[in-house]
Amino acid sequence: MTFRNRHLLLTDVAACALSGFLAYTARYEGLGWMATEGRVLLAFLALSIPLRVVIAWALGLYQRVWSLASIAEMERIAAAGVLAGVGTLLVGVVALPALGLAESRLSYGVLLLDALLAAGGMAAPRIAVRIFERRGARARGRVADSIDHALDQTMARHWMRQAVLCWTK
Repeated sequence: MTFRNRHLLLTDVAACALSGFLAYTARYEGLGWMATEGRVLLAFLALSIPLRVVIAWALGLYQRVWSLASIAEMERIAAAGVLAGVGTLLVGVVALPALGLAESRLSYGVLLLDALLAAGGMAAPRIAVRIFERRGARARGRVADSIDHALDQTMARHWMRQAVLCWTK
């Protein structure tokens, strides 16, 4: 199965949702926060996941061939992570309290952890596609090299036979 950009969209949504949950769990050292902050997290995710996807789309993260990714594509991933981090910071600090979805701003610790985890979660599948494609190409290259070597030896023997036949006539 070929890993396509629509699969990356799904992994991005999952990574962003998981990053919010993990950020809250790490910040509050357990799951005790769910009773009081669960609704706030859901509101945050409802606003931040579409924002992150739009930023990734705008920066071209869903229009790339990741098996051929270079440093330029890695820079796009980093830019998307930074822009999404700033955007979600504004969501957590400004938008949620302004819309009445949270009594006060989200914890800066939660927002920072969420931004870092989401950026890593969005980058990891893309980098993995590149790494596995490179390893596969290298393995295919070894097979091709061994075939080329065998053909070279066969051709060399053939030419040597022809040379000997020419000298003996």
